[in-house]
Amino acid sequence: MRGFGTVRLDGMYDFTMSVSHTPRARVADLAPVSLPREVESRYLYQIINTVSSTLDLDRVLRAIVDLVSEAIDCHACFIYAVEPDSSLVLRAVSDPYGALVGRLRFEPGEGLSGWVAANNQPVFISENALADPRVKIVPEAEEEKYQSLCGAPLNAKSGEVIGVIALHAEAPKEFTQSDVEFLVHAASLVAGAIENARLFEETTRRLTVVEGLSDLSRAVAGATTMDALLAAVTRRAQRLLGADLCQVYVADPSGTRLVVGASWPQMPARDPIGLDELGVELAIATRRTTEQEGRRLAATLWGENCEGCAIAVPLVVAEELVGLLALRLPAGRQINAEERELTASIAGQTAIAMKNVQLIDRLTERNAIKDFLEDLAHGSATPSELADRAVALGCELDQPHLVLQAVPAPGPNTEPWEHVADALETEATRAFPGSVFDRRDSAVRGLVRLRGRDHATVAEQLRRIHSKLNGRHPLAIGLSHPCQGATSFPTGFGEAEHAVAAAAVISVQPDVVSFDDLGAYKYLLRVAQDGRVRDRRGDALRTLAEYDERHRAQLLNTLEEFLKRRGNIAAAAQTLYVHPNTLRQRLRRIQDLTGLDVTEEDWLMIEIELKLLRLETALGRA
Repeated sequence: MRGFGTVRLDGMYDFTMSVSHTPRARVADLAPVSLPREVESRYLYQIINTVSSTLDLDRVLRAIVDLVSEAIDCHACFIYAVEPDSSLVLRAVSDPYGALVGRLRFEPGEGLSGWVAANNQPVFISENALADPRVKIVPEAEEEKYQSLCGAPLNAKSGEVIGVIALHAEAPKEFTQSDVEFLVHAASLVAGAIENARLFEETTRRLTVVEGLSDLSRAVAGATTMDALLAAVTRRAQRLLGADLCQVYVADPSGTRLVVGASWPQMPARDPIGLDELGVELAIATRRTTEQEGRRLAATLWGENCEGCAIAVPLVVAEELVGLLALRLPAGRQINAEERELTASIAGQTAIAMKNVQLIDRLTERNAIKDFLEDLAHGSATPSELADRAVALGCELDQPHLVLQAVPAPGPNTEPWEHVADALETEATRAFPGSVFDRRDSAVRGLVRLRGRDHATVAEQLRRIHSKLNGRHPLAIGLSHPCQGATSFPTGFGEAEHAVAAAAVISVQPDVVSFDDLGAYKYLLRVAQDGRVRDRRGDALRTLAEYDERHRAQLLNTLEEFLKRRGNIAAAAQTLYVHPNTLRQRLRRIQDLTGLDVTEEDWLMIEIELKLLRLETALGRA
């Protein structure tokens, strides 16, 4: 029969011992040979010198294993380290068990070493060790040979258990009290070595992270193109986090898909990923990433056969998703909070840098479009040069286009013109791929690609876009005839400008006006813009307009409707909602004010002067 007793050594620890249970059993009976004090001291000094000689933890532990084995003359010495999950992993061991380093693992409380770590208490089994229920047989360590076992916890300064040192002896060797005392002293030195080395490793690692982030910041700040930026990020993030793969995905213009922008190491391009496909896994990964969730995310990103787990952080600037930073880590690797924080820091820098590059690219592209449209409108470059510049901007001048010009119109609004102008450009670009636009402070102009659609169909689609935006801020849109070939566009720009200028005359409400809608105004616009010959009828109509403004009268409208109805008093009165006699009185009043006798004057000349006056008013020149 066997039992367990507790023996206290040097007032330091309570040792759990397994001994033969007899009335006269004494601990002294278990110690036939004691380690001489001078020998113990010599070996402890050697351990102290070893610990002080280097911060290379593996070298220190390997040397300590040899020194302890030699001092106590045991079969094997094992040193375990406590992992973040509280398991024990073998860090150093006597020959011939070196192959077990890093592979031999005990779960919390498992085996004799696990018991030592869990209870923070040394243990001493003098004989028949394998009969102890706490012992777990590990065939690779040939534990069936062991007669005697002892182990001691490795305690940090805080008292926390950071490892275990264990000794195994083959029969007929049995450990003594002196051996155990020596092991306890050695354990305190080993613990100090581990703690110092870990502190050094942690300091070195943090310095590496700081240097890596600093290097990343310099690379990001120096990148002038998206390709250079993403290449710099993927290389550095992969190295900083020790990942198997790092990829940066970029959101496409529609904001519904992610496209691989860069990979390190490089790998064949894959199809874009839909955000609806990635959404749930990405939301989970943003909140936390367990190993199982990381594997699911990795399968979504890199296929079901992917071996490893993923950590991913969306790249967001001002609530706008610009991309995704994704890293693939080796299978079984735990993703800790610090790695998530580091990934988030890299993602934050990357997102802002991507947005800055996009803004610079957009500004550069806008300037290029502005200069291109300016030269195209004035024919300031050769057709071949304009065609080449158009291709660079994604536009084909040999295909039919409409020239569009949009301007703000007076009236109540709920948004600034700049917002509505941006929305018009976005909607039109989406509706008519291959189109280009330039937004100025007071106008939007551009080329609308027809792509096989006729003029009327495109105009109707633009009217639908206009109706959505007009309530936010009134605007008028003018369209040219279809243009094809660089030499046709100067005329098209003039037509679009005339159409938008006459929009207020053609329609009471701002609308989409084509050049064909202008009728006679096509010819009068140039006269109104370039200056016209003075005529007494024009002077008379301006006098009438001034009278209407002062007295809030409707004499000019009355004259216009009378001429439109070809002098039909009844029809004009009905349109104006007045009695025929009232209409006659107004006509006499017009004659009194202007000297124009509508029964004698040339009606065509009066109509021309009326239209010119309307145009001048719309152009702000009346």
